[in-house]
Amino acid sequence: MSEYHLESSVPRKRQSFSTNFSQQQTGQYFNGTTNILSALDTNIPSASSIKRKRLSLLPKNVNIGAPRLLNQPSAQKRQSSFGLSQHAPSVQDLVQRSLTRTGIPAPGSVNRRRSLAQHQLPPSSNGRLFENSVVNTPGANYMTPTQPRDPRPLRDRNFQLKMQQELYAFLSTNKFDIEMKHPLTNKTLKNPTQKDFVLMFQWLYKKIDPGYKFLRSIEQEVYSLLKFLEYPYLDTINKSQISAVGGSNWHIFLGMLYWMRQLVGESLDLDSVDLDNFQEAQNLPQNNSFLYDDSINDSVVMKEQDLVDKLFTKYALKSYKSYMSTGGSNFDSYYKEMEKEYHGFLKEVTQRLHSIEEENIELNSKVESLSTQEEKMRANHEKSRLLELDVSRYQAFIDAQMQKKLKWPTTIMKIEKDIESIKEKLAKSEEAKSQILSSLSSKNFTVQAIEMMHRERAQLAKDIDSVVDKSNSVQKTVNEKFLSLRKAYEGLEKLIDSYNSYMYNLLHSITFKELPQITITGFTEEVINDDSKLGRKPDEIIPQLKELNIRTNLTVLKYDLVEAHRKNQDTLIKLHEQLDNQQQELTAKEYAIHDLESELASFQAIDKDTKEQLEYELSTKDAEVEADQSTIRNLQKRMLADRKAVEARHFKAKAELDKFKSDLKYQYFSFFHRIGDCMNQTLNFKNDITASLESMNTKIVNEYQEHIELSKLKYV
Repeated sequence: MSEYHLESSVPRKRQSFSTNFSQQQTGQYFNGTTNILSALDTNIPSASSIKRKRLSLLPKNVNIGAPRLLNQPSAQKRQSSFGLSQHAPSVQDLVQRSLTRTGIPAPGSVNRRRSLAQHQLPPSSNGRLFENSVVNTPGANYMTPTQPRDPRPLRDRNFQLKMQQELYAFLSTNKFDIEMKHPLTNKTLKNPTQKDFVLMFQWLYKKIDPGYKFLRSIEQEVYSLLKFLEYPYLDTINKSQISAVGGSNWHIFLGMLYWMRQLVGESLDLDSVDLDNFQEAQNLPQNNSFLYDDSINDSVVMKEQDLVDKLFTKYALKSYKSYMSTGGSNFDSYYKEMEKEYHGFLKEVTQRLHSIEEENIELNSKVESLSTQEEKMRANHEKSRLLELDVSRYQAFIDAQMQKKLKWPTTIMKIEKDIESIKEKLAKSEEAKSQILSSLSSKNFTVQAIEMMHRERAQLAKDIDSVVDKSNSVQKTVNEKFLSLRKAYEGLEKLIDSYNSYMYNLLHSITFKELPQITITGFTEEVINDDSKLGRKPDEIIPQLKELNIRTNLTVLKYDLVEAHRKNQDTLIKLHEQLDNQQQELTAKEYAIHDLESELASFQAIDKDTKEQLEYELSTKDAEVEADQSTIRNLQKRMLADRKAVEARHFKAKAELDKFKSDLKYQYFSFFHRIGDCMNQTLNFKNDITASLESMNTKIVNEYQEHIELSKLKYV
């Protein structure tokens, strides 16, 4: 459902409403809202777009999409006819802005869903698939060209571990292994096979397009689908890498799968929007409604505008979901539901408006009557406050002076006592000093001599310490040389013993024939000193040598030595061959040891990285704990300060209340006296009027009697 794009087929009668609505004043709020409902069209998608294939926005020569929908007529993208002006919003913008203002948690998916939400879009949302439907709307400035370079730290092991964990959690939570009938482990995301990658990619894409079937080779499928989804870092991937994703290129495909996981998650978030749990408008910091004038700042009006937009948003989303699920174009039930809710809301608002107007009239009259009294009370209160402030200052000054006056006698007495005690101690110290000096002088000691002895003692202690240090260093040097000579002697002794053993072994290994015992009896000094026998042969000089045949024996001995030497050479050659074989075996074992050492080094590096990661996480947690502790301490300090401030305010308010009560009491008595004076004046005035009336009455009676008497006299 996430591949469809909400398009509007609002009839032309809405154009006049949109053109005239921007010129309406704030007072036309309810009439404008009624016109909105009368201008709405329940048939949001037209009949020609009902059977539109999901990937109809691809070029015509790209055959991607579900086979059941191929070769069907593709619908043209239609522009919204909401208004004729440049900034006239489309139905997509109605839904988007209502969602933005009412706080629906609907993060964006791909560009086909950008018309419904623009919250936390993945990097692919910078494409231009639906450029024509949002190019003239506010908030379209995010459609900037993407950079070919991937800014994500894909080679960072920590970032790779994060992506692997989130991807593994998402796949396992959504039952990847059950749906694809393929095992899923942590190793799958570290060292995947080609089959693992293909199944994960197919599963993620089918979450976006459930009806899609993979019919071509995986290289063409992956590259074409990523191009269709407008993967922003497609330049880092080529088809040859897709055929072997493991090895050094795995971090690139891991980032691509992580991006698709975000895309699928945001698509599922939009499908799970709860239309009955919108955020209330009064919780929002501002009103972003485009249906009304921006000069409206009244919170009640803004709330009611948000409620109207909420009704329309619910209608649009329900119609959209119905169209996506069934493909039908009849949304009359949703429209009637919206119209019913709107009329009930309009009636409630009208009643509330009348009650507010009546209450406003009453409150205005009360405000006017209280404003005059408030001004008089404020002036009197200000005068009394200033007088009390002056009185309190003078009283505080007087109290401070009185307290200082009371403290001075005790302070002076204490200082005098301290001076006397110090004088006594000083006298005692002088006496002790004189006694010590007298005792030293009796022993023929002076202060200078004692100080000199102390200095000599300190110098001798320093000299002793230096001599001890030097003796320790010399002893250490002697011990080191003794140990080195002893090691050299032991090594020489071992070398001589080994030499002697080798020589004895060599002599024992050579066997000679036993020579005949020669007994020479005629070899005397006479034979040696006889000059006549010079130049003769040995056997002529010594007759016994003829019987022994020495030359022949020497020849035989030489031959035996040569044969023994030849045999020893053959043995030596064989030993050399054996030595070469053993050296080859040793070299092979050294290579094996080198391989094992390299594996050990790699394992050690992994272990080191793991330890560093754990240490980093531990240090991060420690830092967070310290930050939390500091925050708690700051909060406690702030709470204590606030408590003190509240207590101070409480005491201040209590003092002001007492003051206000005293002022009221004073005003009560003053008003009572004034009323008494007024009553006295009224009684006096009444008495004066009564006396005046009585005097006037007597005068009138007298004049009347005189007039009667005069009239009688005339007639007589």
